[in-house]
Amino acid sequence: MIDAPYEALAAAWNQLKPVVLAARGVNRELLLSRISARFDIPRAVLLADIGEHVPEQPQAQTPSYADMLTQGASTAEEKIELLTRVRGELEARLSLLEQGQAIPALPVPSAPTPVRPTTTTLPPFGFDAPKSLDEIFSEGPSSVGYHSTSDFLECPERARLKALRVRRKPKLGESPHLNALQFGSVVHALLAMRAVYGQASVEAMLVSRYTLPPDVAPPLDLWEDDRIKILNMMRMYDYTFPLDREPFQYLGVEVPIFTDVGEPGRPCIKSAKYDGLVRTFDAQGAPLVFSLEKKTAARGGASAMNVYLPQAAVQAAIWNCNKALVEQYGYMSGIIFDVIVKSTVPVCERHAPRYISKLEMQRAIEYLRISDQIQFPVNADGTHYRAIHACWGKFQPCAFIGICWGASYGEYEQADE
Repeated sequence: MIDAPYEALAAAWNQLKPVVLAARGVNRELLLSRISARFDIPRAVLLADIGEHVPEQPQAQTPSYADMLTQGASTAEEKIELLTRVRGELEARLSLLEQGQAIPALPVPSAPTPVRPTTTTLPPFGFDAPKSLDEIFSEGPSSVGYHSTSDFLECPERARLKALRVRRKPKLGESPHLNALQFGSVVHALLAMRAVYGQASVEAMLVSRYTLPPDVAPPLDLWEDDRIKILNMMRMYDYTFPLDREPFQYLGVEVPIFTDVGEPGRPCIKSAKYDGLVRTFDAQGAPLVFSLEKKTAARGGASAMNVYLPQAAVQAAIWNCNKALVEQYGYMSGIIFDVIVKSTVPVCERHAPRYISKLEMQRAIEYLRISDQIQFPVNADGTHYRAIHACWGKFQPCAFIGICWGASYGEYEQADE
C-alpha cells in the first residue's frame, strides 16, 4: 500500500483506482503509465496495490537475474567471472543509495531470441478461405519483414503498438465503408481465392445467391457500395486476365518466406510475404521466378509504382538469399506489378517485369540488417520515445496520435480482446 506520509497522493490514487480496475488490456496499461508519471509513484507500487483486488494470474517461472547474466556461460568458472564483473557496479550503486542520491536502474538482460528456421520449400499450392472481414484484417505484415523494419526505424513506439495489435475503437456514426487499407486487404484475399479456386469462388463470396463450393467461406459482410465496387473490379480483372490464359505457373499465393540475410556467424532472419509467386521459362528452358505484386491504386501508370521499388528489392533479396529455394524453384529475376485502378470503370494493368539488380538486392539486405543492429532507449513503463517527425505523416496523421498526444482513455483496444 502507499505510505501514510503521502495522504494527498493516496487520496488521489484511491479515487482513480476503481477506474483502473474497470479498464482492460491496453487501456489499463495506459492509465497506469500516466498515473505513475503524473504523481511520480513507482509503477510497481501501483501494480502491487491493485493486485490486492485483482485475482493473480498463474505465471510461468522466470529465470533469476543471476541466471540471465550468466546465460552465455558454459562452466561454473565462467559464471563466477561474469558475476564478479558486476559486483563493483553494484557496490557503487549501493554507495550512492546510502548517500541519498538517485541511481540509474540496473540493465535487465533479455533472454536470447530463438532463431526462427528458414524456409526450405514452398507449401502446397492453396489458400485458406477467410471466414469473415475481421479474419482478413487480422492478417498483417510479417514481424520481421520490410514494413515492420520501416515502422521500427521510423517510429519505434508505433511499431510497438502495432505489435500489440492496438487499434482505435469504431465510433458511433462513423462511415461503414472500408478505408483504403481495408479495401486493399479484401481485394488481396479475393485475388488469392481466385488464383486457387477460380472466379466462381469470388462471385460466391460477393454475391450470396451463388452456390458456395464446400471448401469456400460464406459471403463477406460488406457495405453494399463497397461490395458492388469490389465485384466490378474482380469481374474486370477476370475479363482482362483470364485464369486459363495466364502466361506463367503459380507457385503460391500469400506465401511468407523466412531467410537468413545475416553475415556469417551472425544470423539475421527476415521475411517477405508474397502476394503471388509465379514461374515462367526463358528460351533455353531455364526457370525464371517473379513476385506477382498485387496493388489497388487511385491512379495507374508505371511511375505510380516507383514508391514500391524498395519493397520489390527486399522481396528479390529474401528469395535469392535462400539457397534452398533458388535451387528448387529458380532465381527470382524481379517483380511484376499487377494493378487494379479504383476508377469509376475499373482499369487493370499488368506492368512489364521490373528486374532487380544485385546491387539493389545488396542495398535491401543492408537495410534489413539495420533493425537488428540498432537499439532505441526504452522508458520505465516499457514505451519508446515518440518520433514526432512521423506523427502527422505526409498524407494523414499516425493512427496512434490519440495515445501519444491526447486523452485517449477508452478510445483504443487490442484486436484480440
